[in-house]
Amino acid sequence: MVPQLDLHMWRWGVSFLRNCTPDRFHENAVRLQRLSRYSQRMLTVVRESTSIRFDHSARGILSVFRTPQAYEAAAGHAEALRREGVSKEVLDARECLRREPALEDAATPIAGGIYSPLDECGDAHVFTRELAKYCARVGVRFHYNERAVSIDTNGDTVTGVKTDGGTRKADAIVVAMGSESPLFTRRLGVSLPVYPVKGYSVTLPVEGRNNAPSMGIADEERKVVIARLGGKLRAAGTAELVGYDRRIDERRARSVLMPLLELFRTVATPERPLSGRVYAP
Repeated sequence: MVPQLDLHMWRWGVSFLRNCTPDRFHENAVRLQRLSRYSQRMLTVVRESTSIRFDHSARGILSVFRTPQAYEAAAGHAEALRREGVSKEVLDARECLRREPALEDAATPIAGGIYSPLDECGDAHVFTRELAKYCARVGVRFHYNERAVSIDTNGDTVTGVKTDGGTRKADAIVVAMGSESPLFTRRLGVSLPVYPVKGYSVTLPVEGRNNAPSMGIADEERKVVIARLGGKLRAAGTAELVGYDRRIDERRARSVLMPLLELFRTVATPERPLSGRVYAP
């Protein structure tokens, strides 16, 4: 975190800290599981009705823990979620290796893991791009390279969106601008409890590497998630509070890459060195 003279950041931070108690953590975890299950059902409907291909896999995600203390705490939390109807399986180290044999080459020992069988992986960028193509085929019009400036209203009624390319009349508007949504809605007097948190991802080609993982892995103690996306392996993580700064910090990128190489150290060898891309959305 880089301290900034940003009142909105400090308000968001205080609200975040209020939700860091054990009771609120459990309550919010249950809510997030319900939301994720709904999102998953809707995604399944879209996927099956459009036949969009985006390196999707439904093998579940295995969360691994490096220390017995972290593993035991996670096992207790998983048991509490199971009582709420959330599907979780507590696995010892041997069972983790059976589920994902690529972990056998890990440079750091695995104390145990929590398996979420209903979780899925996919390339969100590819999905979004293909969904836009499908929507265009069925009549949706996209106005690319236009910047939304403001929302036009008549009293309490929304009438359209003003862009740098003109005014688009509308009966209803969906604000889906991610962390920039509050900057847009503040002009209407609507305050959203959203603030940007920068994350990094590293994508490596692993086509033909038999020792690459075949399922999603979450390194809970390093806060990095690793997903197999067809012939690619993507690791994502970190949470950097730097406002709307989009510059890439190489140190942050390495903090995502190194846990991947600790768990799957044979993904790169002197004969087959690393190559890939780094993103900071």
